[in-house]
Amino acid sequence: MDMKLEVVTIPVSDVSRAREFYASLGWRLDTTPPVVVQLTPPGSGCSVQFGPNRTTAPPGSAQGMFVIVSDIEAARNKLAAAGVESEAYHGAAHVSGHAVPTQREQELAGQTVVVIGGSAGIGLETARRTRAEGADVILTARNPGPLQQAAARLGEPVGPAQI
Repeated sequence: MDMKLEVVTIPVSDVSRAREFYASLGWRLDTTPPVVVQLTPPGSGCSVQFGPNRTTAPPGSAQGMFVIVSDIEAARNKLAAAGVESEAYHGAAHVSGHAVPTQREQELAGQTVVVIGGSAGIGLETARRTRAEGADVILTARNPGPLQQAAARLGEPVGPAQI
């Protein structure tokens, strides 16, 4: 029996701004009831959904969500064309401490992950941990200043490894 994750509800503070942001990334705006906004990344079987009173979680509290891309440079170029500031990281560190990579590390090793809202807090920590598990990371944020500061922080050592 197949089981597929179809929708993830994310908490946002401004529904219109969030809709515009995800649409600017080329995500498809799906047909939904009027109080729900649902967008789907190209090629994805899972959508994000948000809207008034969709969740009691505080805005910005979603964690551990990854967008995996097959070509980091093409993804970064597409983000730049959409006006989204981003920094790409290649050659991520592997710091598991295990002789054999974990299943998650095997899944992320060599993959490219786009972390949306990655200039601080949960997004920055997600980027740091994702790099530590072997993935290349594209970091995005609305404001270039905090994004550049986050990029500098990600240049610091991850565990015992150096980047």
